[in-house]
Amino acid sequence: MSNSEVELIADLRHLLNRGQAAEALRRFDLADLPQPLTNDALLMRANILRALGDQAAVPLYFEAVLRDPGCVAARLGLGVMARLRGDRRAARTFFRVASIVAPNDIWPLVELAVEHREVGEFDEARAAALKAAELAPQAVAPRLQLGLLARARGNDTDALEQLQAAVAFAPEDLGARLELAQECRRTGQLGAYEEHLQAARRIAPTHPMPVLQLGLLARQRGDRNTAMALLRAAVEADPYDPWARLELAREHRHLDETGTAVRTLRDGLIYQPRNVLMRLELARFLRLSGELAEAEALLSAILLEQPEYAEARFELVVLLADRGEAEEAQARLAGVLKLQPDHLWACVIQSQLASRTGNADAAEAWLRRAAEAHPLAPEPLLSLAELTWRGGRPDESAALLMRLDSLVPADPRPWLIRGTQAMEAEAPAEAAAHFLAALDRNSTSVAARAGLVAARLAEGELDPASILAGASAIVSEEAPDVLIAHAHALRQLGWWREALELVSAALQRGAFPKQLVPMVVRLRLMLEGPEAAAEALQAYRPATAEQRAEEALLRGLIAAEAEALDDAAAHYAKGLALNPHHTSLHQEAARTALLRLDLVAARKHLLAVAEQGRSARRRTGRSSNISQSLAGQLLDELALDTVLATHLRELRSLPAAKRLAPVAALVLANPDNTGPAMQLLLANREVGSAAVALPTTKSPFEKVRLPQGHGPSMASGTLCRASGDPFQTGSKDSIPRRICQYWDTADPPADVQVLMASWREHNPNFSIEYFDDRTAHSFLLKHCPLTVAQAFLRCREPAMRSDLFRLVWLAQRGGLYVDADDRCLAPVEGLLSSSGSVLLYVEDFATIGNNLLGAMPGHPVFCTALAWAVEAIHRGDRDLVWLCTGPGLLTRVIAKLLAEGTLGPDVTILPRHRVHPFVAMHCRTSYKARRLHWMDRSGTHPISTGHPVHP
Repeated sequence: MSNSEVELIADLRHLLNRGQAAEALRRFDLADLPQPLTNDALLMRANILRALGDQAAVPLYFEAVLRDPGCVAARLGLGVMARLRGDRRAARTFFRVASIVAPNDIWPLVELAVEHREVGEFDEARAAALKAAELAPQAVAPRLQLGLLARARGNDTDALEQLQAAVAFAPEDLGARLELAQECRRTGQLGAYEEHLQAARRIAPTHPMPVLQLGLLARQRGDRNTAMALLRAAVEADPYDPWARLELAREHRHLDETGTAVRTLRDGLIYQPRNVLMRLELARFLRLSGELAEAEALLSAILLEQPEYAEARFELVVLLADRGEAEEAQARLAGVLKLQPDHLWACVIQSQLASRTGNADAAEAWLRRAAEAHPLAPEPLLSLAELTWRGGRPDESAALLMRLDSLVPADPRPWLIRGTQAMEAEAPAEAAAHFLAALDRNSTSVAARAGLVAARLAEGELDPASILAGASAIVSEEAPDVLIAHAHALRQLGWWREALELVSAALQRGAFPKQLVPMVVRLRLMLEGPEAAAEALQAYRPATAEQRAEEALLRGLIAAEAEALDDAAAHYAKGLALNPHHTSLHQEAARTALLRLDLVAARKHLLAVAEQGRSARRRTGRSSNISQSLAGQLLDELALDTVLATHLRELRSLPAAKRLAPVAALVLANPDNTGPAMQLLLANREVGSAAVALPTTKSPFEKVRLPQGHGPSMASGTLCRASGDPFQTGSKDSIPRRICQYWDTADPPADVQVLMASWREHNPNFSIEYFDDRTAHSFLLKHCPLTVAQAFLRCREPAMRSDLFRLVWLAQRGGLYVDADDRCLAPVEGLLSSSGSVLLYVEDFATIGNNLLGAMPGHPVFCTALAWAVEAIHRGDRDLVWLCTGPGLLTRVIAKLLAEGTLGPDVTILPRHRVHPFVAMHCRTSYKARRLHWMDRSGTHPISTGHPVHP
C-alpha cells in the first residue's frame, strides 16, 4: 500500500471518528486508488458505507472475508449490517464466529453483548461484557456495555454509575459521553443531559450526533424552533449523514408537515441513493400520506436487494393491511415472525390484524407477547390501554396508562388516550386537563390541540368568534386535524355554512384533501342534499383501509339520505369489513337495518356500539343495555310483535306503490306501533306521490280549536313578549308569521338565549312568543280544557311538557314552533312561502321531526296529535319521551291520517336538506354538557349520534 493510500485511509478514519461519513465517502470516491482495492481500502470503503447505513457494504465485507478468513473487522461489519436490517439471528452468528476467529479481541464480545442485551438475554450479555473487560481492563467499551445492560434491566442507578465510571475512565470518548447523556435524559436529569451533550460537542465540534441530540432535547422541551434549527444544523454539518436527516424528516412529520418530511428524505437520497434507512422511512411517510403505490415500489426495491430485511418486510405488511389486503398481510407477516418470533412491530401489527377480524382475544395476546418481550417499549402498552378500554375494562386501561407514565414520562400519548377516554365518558373538563398535559410534553401536538378544541367546546367555553379566530391562525399550517376540530366545533354550534366555507377554502388551496373532503361531504349533505354530497365525494381518493371505510360510510349516508336503503346497507357492510370497530358505521348500519326491518342485523350493530362504549358508560353510570337507546326501543317495539314484524318485512319485498295499501292497513290496525308508521311514510316518499285529499270533517280534538280571527290575548309572563294582533297575520289557510319557543325556566342559559335571539334577528317581521313552565301553564288554563293543563302538570320531564305545549300552541294559535337549541340561519319566509297549511320535515328513522313545526291554527294534524298526547300522559305511558309525546307520536299521527286518506295536499313534508339552509338543528349547548338533556334524564341516547345531520 502506497504512502498516499496510507495517508488517505488515516484521513478517512479520522473523518469517520468525527461522524463525517458522507465527507469520507466523497473523498474516497475522488481518490485515484488502484484497482482492485487493497484489503485496507476495501475495508475502509465498507466501513464508510456501514456508517451511512448503506447495505452496499455487505458484499465488500464478504469479499474481505474471502480474501482473508481471519479478518475480524469484516466479520464484525457483516454482523453490524445484519443488525441494521433487523436480522438479529444472522448478526449473532457473525459476532460469534468473529469471537472464535479472534478469541483475544474484545470487539466481537462487545458486539455480542449488544445483541444479547437487545433481545433480552441479559445474563449472556453480562457474561460477554465481563469477558471483554477481563481481556482489556483499560478499554472503555466493556464498561459502557455494562452500563447499557443495567439500563436495559431497569436499574437506573447502576446504569448511571457504570456510565459515569466509563466517562471518568475516558473523558474524551465520544461514545461514552453520549451514552451517559442519554441515561441522564432517561432519568429526567435534563440539565445534566444537556451538559454532557455540550461536552460531546466540544470533543467533536463537527460531529452531527451531539447537535442532533441537542435538537431532540429542544423538541422534548417543546422548543420546536430551536429543535428545527439544530436538526437543520446537524444536516448541514454533514449532508451525507442519514441519521440527522432522518430526525429532521421525523420532526417535520411530527408537525404534520408530511410534504416537507418527504422532500427532506428525497434530498437525502440525492446524496445517498442506496441508503436503506432513508428509503424505508420515505416509504413509511408515503404510506402515512396515502401514496401507497410509490411506497410499495420503494419497499419492493429494497426487498429485491435484501430479501431478508425484516423492517422492510414488516413495513410492507403494514402497507398491505392499510390497503385492506388482510390475507396477503398475514402471509407476509408470518415470514417476519419466522425470522423474529417476538419482533415488536410484527406482534403489534398482528394484533391489529386480529382486531380487524374481530378476534379480540388474539389481539390482546399478541400485545401482551410484545410487552413481555419488549418491557421498555411503550407501543404495546399504549395499544393494550386502548384495547382494554374498548373492551369495557376501564380500570385495567387506567393501570396501563399509569405504568406508561413511569416508563415514558415525557411521552404525550398516554395523556392523549386519557383525554380521548374522558371525552367519551362525557367529562370535558377532565379531558381538557389531559390534553393540556399532553401539550406540556409536546407543545405542538396536533392531536392534543384538536382534542382541546373539542373539550372546550363541550364545556361551553368556545364561541363562533373564537373558533373562527383559531381556525384562521392555523389555515397555513399542515395541521388538518386541528382545522377539522375547528370546523366540527362550528358545525356543533350551528354555524354550518361557516364550517363549510372554512374547509372548502382550505381545499381550494390544495390542503389535506384526504382529511378535509369527508367533512365537506358531510356538510354539503346537510345543507345541499345527496346529489351535492356525491359530487363532493368525487374528490376523495382513499388509500388506506381506514380511509376506504370512511368512504363507505359517506356513500352509505348519501344513499340513506336518498332513501336507497339497500345501497346504504351494502356500503356500511363494505366499510365494516375494512374497519369492524368503526362506531359510526355500526350506528348507521343499525339505523338502516331498522328501516329495512332486518332486526337481527340491527341488534348485532347495536350490540357492537354498546360493546365499544362500555367503559365510557361505566364511568358515566349509564347502562350498556341496547334497550336504553332510542334505536333499541324502536327495535324492541318491532320485535315484541313478531307477526307484525314478519308481515312488514314481507311487504318490503314489494315495490313501494304496491305495498302502500297493505302497510296502510297495518297502520290502522296498529295505531300505537311506530314501526308500521315509519314503513308507510317510507313507502309514500318512495312513490313520490302527494298526500291524498283531506275530507271536510270535524277535528278529533275540536274542543281545543278556536275560531279563526277570535280569541283573547296571550297572558303576560316573564318570557311572554307577543306583539301585534296575533290572529290577523297571514292568509286564511297559510301558516301565521309568528314564532313560538319554550324553555322550562324563565332564565335560559346564556348560550341558549343567543340561539333563541337568532330567530328575532333573521325574522324581524315575525312576532315572537316565548313561554316557560309558568306562562305555558297559564296559557293552557285559559284556552284549553282542564284535562290538558292537568296533563301538562303530570309530564315527568321538561321535554315532555315542551312536546305537549307545542301541540297546544300550534292547534290553538298556529305559526312556527322551533326548539330553543336550534339556530336560525336565514329568514324562514323562504321556507314558509312554498309550504301549505302544515310544514314538517323528515328526520332520522324516516320519522317526523318535532323541533321545527309549522301550522295554521286548528289543523287536524295537531289537534289529533294533541288528543293522543294528552291521552298517553293521563294513561301513564312510560315510553321514551320521543315515542310518547315527541317525534314518534307525531309520526304515528301522520301515518294514521295518511292511511285513512284524510291527510290533505296542504301538508308539506320536506327532506332535511331543504330545511337545513334555514335552521341549524340540535346545537351544542352548555346544559347538554351538564347532562340536563332529556335523553340524559331518561337514561337513553339515540344510536345515530354520528349522523351528519346531527352536529
